[in-house]
Amino acid sequence: MQVLVIEDDKEIQEFIQIAFSVGWPGAEVKVVSLGEQGVAFLESNTPDIVILDLGLPDITGYEVIKCIRRYSQIPIIVQTVRDSEIDVVRCLNMGADDYITKPYGQMELLARVRALLRRHFYSHEGQIVRGKLVIDDNNQLIYDGTSFHLTPIEGRIMRLLLEHPNHIVSIEEMKLDIWGDNEYNPVSTIRVHIGRLRNILSKIPCSYWISSTSGIGYTLVIPDQED
Repeated sequence: MQVLVIEDDKEIQEFIQIAFSVGWPGAEVKVVSLGEQGVAFLESNTPDIVILDLGLPDITGYEVIKCIRRYSQIPIIVQTVRDSEIDVVRCLNMGADDYITKPYGQMELLARVRALLRRHFYSHEGQIVRGKLVIDDNNQLIYDGTSFHLTPIEGRIMRLLLEHPNHIVSIEEMKLDIWGDNEYNPVSTIRVHIGRLRNILSKIPCSYWISSTSGIGYTLVIPDQED
């Protein structure tokens, strides 16, 4: 397993390297300090995951995400000191898969990496069809010929919702399915992904929507005549 770390802070570079050497000794950690170096590395290499800092000295992490998503769906975890929901939403909207705020623990980082890799490599579960709405085995959400690519986490959430139309899927069920049985499962991240899915549904001519039951969960509402 190869990890690409795009981070200019030497202490954080060492922190991540130690985390993997202790908790995931078989992993190869490649570290670069500049965004352009990371993009260049990815043009000729295929690591399993990218850990990306937003505040780089040459180009921003946002620009790196944009460059990567032009040709690759490799999982990306953003790390930053910024903790506002605006930054989280922007990162995820641009194609990042997860977001971790500094400072964080080494165990949390490894748990997030494992969870994201699990979702990425085991996301191909066949297609699900509800009326004209389809999610295929490549995490493409399709409605009547119009398609949108979902991140691994978004794909898992949409699958859960499509598997249980017009019924509440609890937040706890989503957390367990996405991150497994560990404590690093932020509800705020689920809210952001739900927001992205709602935005996608608003762009296609269907009458499906995602409703929320405060503090409990979410429901994909499908009118009876379209189910």
